[in-house]
Amino acid sequence: MILSRILKSFPMRKLGTPLLAVAIGAAALASSACNVPADHRERFTEGKVFAGGVEVTAKLLNDGHDSYMLYCYACHGENGDGKGPAAFSLRPPPRDFTKGIFKFARLSAGEDLPTDEDLQRIISKGLHGTAMLRWDIEPRVLDGIIQYIKTFAPQKWEKKKKNGDPVKTIEPFVPSEDPWVGKDAQAIQLGKELYHLKAECSTCHPSFGSKNELYDMSVAANKRDPGMFKVITDFRSDPFGSVAKDSKEYAVCWNMEPPGPVGEAAEEGEGKHGEEKAEKKPEKAVDCPPVKILPPDFTYQTVRSIHPVCSAAHANVDELHRPETCVEKSEDQLTDIYRVISYGVFPIMPKWRGAGLSESDIWAISHYVQSLIALRATPEAAALKTKCNASMGFQVPAPAPKEGEAAAAAEAASGDKAEKKDEKAEKAEKKAEKAAEKK
Repeated sequence: MILSRILKSFPMRKLGTPLLAVAIGAAALASSACNVPADHRERFTEGKVFAGGVEVTAKLLNDGHDSYMLYCYACHGENGDGKGPAAFSLRPPPRDFTKGIFKFARLSAGEDLPTDEDLQRIISKGLHGTAMLRWDIEPRVLDGIIQYIKTFAPQKWEKKKKNGDPVKTIEPFVPSEDPWVGKDAQAIQLGKELYHLKAECSTCHPSFGSKNELYDMSVAANKRDPGMFKVITDFRSDPFGSVAKDSKEYAVCWNMEPPGPVGEAAEEGEGKHGEEKAEKKPEKAVDCPPVKILPPDFTYQTVRSIHPVCSAAHANVDELHRPETCVEKSEDQLTDIYRVISYGVFPIMPKWRGAGLSESDIWAISHYVQSLIALRATPEAAALKTKCNASMGFQVPAPAPKEGEAAAAAEAASGDKAEKKDEKAEKAEKKAEKAAEKK
C-alpha cells in the first residue's frame, strides 16, 4: 500500500533505476517507522554513563532509538544484532552491535572501545564499496544514534572499573606531521621498500612489481641498510593476489533451528487444539562460519574507509548519482591512509604506530599506497598487472656464500673426501685380513 502510493507520485516514464531505488527505500523506511510499536518509543526513563565518562540523557537515548529505527534498522536490525530485514543478502554483513567491536574504528584489541569521533566518522563518511552509505544527518541526530547503539552492548559500554568509574575509550586520533611534504618521489620509493620488505604488507595484500624487480630491490635495500631490510628468499604461490582472512568476530549466523513441538503431539483434551500445550524446543543456534575478509588490491578495488580524491568525473554529477563518495583534498585521503596503517583493521591487520615502524616510515607507506590507489581502473594499472603476471616463472637465486664461507665449505668437502678414502682403505684392509685367516 505504502509502496504503491509512493510510486504513483513519480512519473513512471522518468523513473530510472536510481529513482526507483530511492522510491522503494523510502517505502521501506516509511513502513518500518510505522510498524515500530508505541511502547518502544519511550523505552528509557533515566540517563546512562558510557565508557569514557560520556553522560547521556534519557531523552537523547529515546530520540536515538527513533532515529536508529528510521535509518539503521533495515540492515542492523531492531536488536542491533546485524539481522535486519535487508541484511540476509548483504556481503559484507551489517555490523553486529551487540558485540561492541568495530572494524574501522582504530581498535587494537577486542576490549578496546572507540571514541564518539571514530563512530561519527564511519557513519558520516560511510564504508566505501559496501551497503554502508554515508549519512548526512544533523549532529544531534547522529549523536543520538551513536549513544543508542552503545545500549546494545552494555557489557562493554557500561563496564566499570573497580573504583566505580567508567572504563576508558581509546585516545583521540591526532596524526603526526607528514615529514615527506614536497618529497613525494622519495617517500613513494621508501614506502615501496617498507611495504614489501619490512612491514610485509604483501603477505596479505598483493605485491606490486615483477618478482625479479622486487628481488633486485630487496638486494639493493639490504646492501644499503641490512638492519632494516632482508633479501627476499621466496614468494608465496600467488604473490599478485590478495589472501582472504577468516574473521569470526564479524560472523552473523542465520542458521537457526526454530522452536517446535518435541515428540508426539499433546494428548487429546490438552488445550483447545491438543497441540497448543506441546513441549517447545528452545531456539538453538549452530556454530557460525567466520566471514572471509579479502584485503584490497589498491590498483583494482575500492578501500572501505579510504575514499578517492574528487576528480572532474565528480564535478558535474549531483550527490544522488555519484558513483562513489570522494574527498576534496589529496591530503585528506593521505591522512585517512595514515590512520588505517597506524591503527590497523581489527582483527586482521595489525597496528604499526609504536609497533615496529617510525612515524616517518608510516607516512612513507601512506604515500606509496596513495600512489597505488591513484592507479585504480587505469591503463597503467592493467599494464602493471600484466608485467607482474609475466614474471611468475622467476626463481629466487640461491644465496651466494658469504666471505670465508666458500673456503670453509671447500675445506669441509676436502675433509669429507679424505675421511671417505680412509674408510675405504680400512674396509679393504679388514677384508684382506679375513681372507688371510681363511687360508
